[in-house]
Amino acid sequence: MAVEAMAGAACLGFMAPGLINGAICWLLVGIFANYCAFKYVVKETPKITMAESKSLALVVVWASTICLWLFWSFVYMHQMVPLIYPVHIIEKVDSCTLAYQKSTRNYAVLRILVDDLSWYEWAQPPTGRARRDAAHGAVGSPSRTARTGGREEAGESESERAPPQGEAKSKSLFSERAILRDRGQLRLRRRFAVAGCPAEALEVRGEAVAEAGVSHNEGSDPSQTQRRKRSRGEAAGKSQKEVAAVLTPQQLRAWLQSPGNVGKALREWSQAVSDGSLRGSLRSVAGCPPLRQRMGFRFRDPSKSGSWGAENLVGHGESRLGRLPLKRGGEVSWHSYWTAYRLRLQGSDLVIQRTAGTKELSTRIEKRRRGEIGGPLASELVHVTAHSRRELAADRRKKIKVIRRAAHLLPAVIMRPSSLPQSLQRWTLIYLHGMGSSALANYADRPHYFHDGTASVKVIIPTAPSREVSCFDTWFTKTRASKEPSGSKWRLERFNSWYDYTSNHGGRREDTLDLHSLHAMQRALHKIIWREAEELGGRTDRILLGGKSQGCATALDAALTFPKRLGGFIGLVGHLLSCTPVDPGGPQVSTPFHFHHEVEDDIMQWDWVQLEEQRLRDAGYQVRSTRSRDPEGTGHFIGGVEGQWIRRSLREICGGTQSRG
Repeated sequence: MAVEAMAGAACLGFMAPGLINGAICWLLVGIFANYCAFKYVVKETPKITMAESKSLALVVVWASTICLWLFWSFVYMHQMVPLIYPVHIIEKVDSCTLAYQKSTRNYAVLRILVDDLSWYEWAQPPTGRARRDAAHGAVGSPSRTARTGGREEAGESESERAPPQGEAKSKSLFSERAILRDRGQLRLRRRFAVAGCPAEALEVRGEAVAEAGVSHNEGSDPSQTQRRKRSRGEAAGKSQKEVAAVLTPQQLRAWLQSPGNVGKALREWSQAVSDGSLRGSLRSVAGCPPLRQRMGFRFRDPSKSGSWGAENLVGHGESRLGRLPLKRGGEVSWHSYWTAYRLRLQGSDLVIQRTAGTKELSTRIEKRRRGEIGGPLASELVHVTAHSRRELAADRRKKIKVIRRAAHLLPAVIMRPSSLPQSLQRWTLIYLHGMGSSALANYADRPHYFHDGTASVKVIIPTAPSREVSCFDTWFTKTRASKEPSGSKWRLERFNSWYDYTSNHGGRREDTLDLHSLHAMQRALHKIIWREAEELGGRTDRILLGGKSQGCATALDAALTFPKRLGGFIGLVGHLLSCTPVDPGGPQVSTPFHFHHEVEDDIMQWDWVQLEEQRLRDAGYQVRSTRSRDPEGTGHFIGGVEGQWIRRSLREICGGTQSRG
C-alpha cells in the first residue's frame, strides 16, 4: 500500500521524549525572552504606563513562544521522528535458541512426538511389504509431512533423517518437540499427539538441560548461561552426545495408557501387549537411524543494538570471490545447529540419546550494479513521471516534463548456496522487496533469510525503478539543479516502487494504480523467468516468485499471468490485486501459493485482503494462508520474522511438502 512509504516509529503520543525535551527548551527560551523584554524593552512613556508595557511584553513574548513551540512540534512529529527514531528492534530470539527455549522451559522433560497410526504400525516389526511402505512414509517425505500440514514447532526446526548406508530412510518413534504444558495435559497437533511426561517420571542426566543456547529466559541457571556462551564459539562440525532421559518400562506403559496421551488404537494395543512384545517393538525402533532436527542459527548479540544481518550470526565469515572486491560480492558463511535423537535399550530401561552439533552454511552473494558484468536484469521502459502529473503535462503552461527510462531493476542481489551437495535439485526464487526498500540496503547482508541448508535455491532480488508516485504528488524535495533536466532546484519525491499508486486509502481498502506501470513490471519479470528457466533446462516449474508488501502484489500478478506452470509463490504481508486475472483453468492451478500475514497489519487489513485470497480458492488454486504475530510488534513492517516465513515456505515447496490450505 502507499502508506508503506510513511513508516515511522512506534507512537508514543505527547509523552515522546523528544517532545518533552523540546517543550522544556522552548520554556527556557520563553523565560529568557521574558527576562530580556523586561530589562531592555519595557519602559514608561507619556502614552503608556509601566504596568501596561509589562503586560504587552508578556503577551508578545509568550504568544510568540507558544506559537513557535507548536510549529516546531508539528514539524518534529511529522518529519524528524521518522529520521531520528526509526522502527525499533526488540531483543532478538534466534531460531536455534527459540527451539531450545520451548523444549526446556521451566522444567526438564522429554517431549515425545507420536503418530498414533504410525506407532501401531511400528509396534509390530515390519517385514516385506510393510517395511517398504514404512520407508515411503519416512520422516521428511511428502506423505507424512502432508498429514501434519507442514507445520513445524519453534519455527525453524525440521525433522530429517540420515539413512544408513545401503538402506532407505526409516521412521523413528521419538522426536523432541516443543509443546505447551498445562498440568501435564496434551495439545493435539492435527493427527499428531504431543505429550510431555511428568518431570518426576524422568531421570535427566547432567548436561541434558545445560545444552548450548538453552535459554535466554530470566531465571536461567548461571552455570547453564556460561556453558551456553562457551558453546557459541565452537567450531562447525563438532558434536556432543548425551543422555537426554531414561524411562522405566512401568513409566512408559503408564504414559501410553493414560487417557488422551495417544490414539485409541495405540492405547488398546499397549494395554494388551506383553512386556516382551513391547521390548521387541522398541528394539526394532532402536535399530532405526537417528532422527535429526535442524535447530537453525544463533545471534551473537540478540539485544536491540544487534543487527538482523549475517554479520551478527555465530560463526560468521566473509571472503572474496576471486578478485572481486567485497562491495561487489563475496562468500558469506555462518553456523547452523542440529540435534539428533536415538532410542537405546539399557537393561530394562528406555534411554533417549541426544547429539548436538554444528554445520557450516555458506552462500555466494553477487551485488550487481549498473555498468557491471552481467548486465541489467530487464530493459522495459517505464514512466518516471507520476500518472497524475502526466495528465497535467498536456497544459504546456505548467512546464511539466514527462520522463521515461529503461527499468534495469538494478542494483540487484543474487545469492547462490555453495555448501550444499550437487545432487540436490536446483531452484530459483525471484523475490521482490516492498515499496521504498532496495535489494542492497535490505537483503544483501541477509542470506540466512533464504538459505538454511535444506534446498539449493538461487535467489534473485531486483530493485524497483525509482519513480514518482501519484498519491504523493505534493511531496517535493530540494535537489541540485544539475540533476534535473529542467534546471529546477525542487523535484517531486521519488520512491523505489514497482508501480504507481493513484490513491492512498490508508489501508482501509485497496488502492488504485496505474495499469501501464504494473504491466511494464509484469513483462520484465516474465523475461527474467524465461531467462532463468534456460539455466534450469527449461524447467519453469523450478522457479518460484515471491515478495513482500507491494512486491508481493507485483510478483503475484506476474505469476498468475505467466503462460507456463511455476514452482510456487511466497507472499508476505501482501495481497492479490483486483485487476489481476484469476483463470480457473490457468497454468498455475496446481502451483502452491503460500501467504503469510501479520495479525496487526493495518496497511494490508485482513477484512479486505482475505476476500482477494478467496478468489484464488474459489478458482481451485492451492492456497495456504497463515496469520501470525511478529515478535517485534511492528505490524505491516515486519522484521526478522520475514526470514522465518520465507525459509518455512521454501522448505515445504522445494521439499515437496506443500499442503492445500
